[in-house]
Amino acid sequence: MPNAFGQFAAIGCIVTVVWLWRHRRGIGVTDSEFWIAMWLLLAGGIGGAKLLFVVLGWEHYARGELRLWGDFGIGFVFWLFWKSSG
Repeated sequence: MPNAFGQFAAIGCIVTVVWLWRHRRGIGVTDSEFWIAMWLLLAGGIGGAKLLFVVLGWEHYARGELRLWGDFGIGFVFWLFWKSSG
C-alpha cells in the first residue's frame, strides 16, 4: 500500500488529467494528441523525479547502498517552485 504522499500525488495526477480532458477542446488538441501528451508527461515526470533523486543522492549509489532498478520504488523527488503573492 502506498504511503499518504503517494496516494495524494496519484489523486492529484488523476484530477489534473480529468480536468484537462474536459477542457481539451478549448486547448485546441485532438483526442490522440491529448493522450500522447499525457503519456509523455507521465513518463517524463517519473523519469525526471528518479533522475533528480539519483543526482542528489549519488553517493548512496556509489557506495552500493542503493540500486537503481532494485530500489526503483523509493526516492522519487518532486521539487515545486512557486512565487508567493505578497
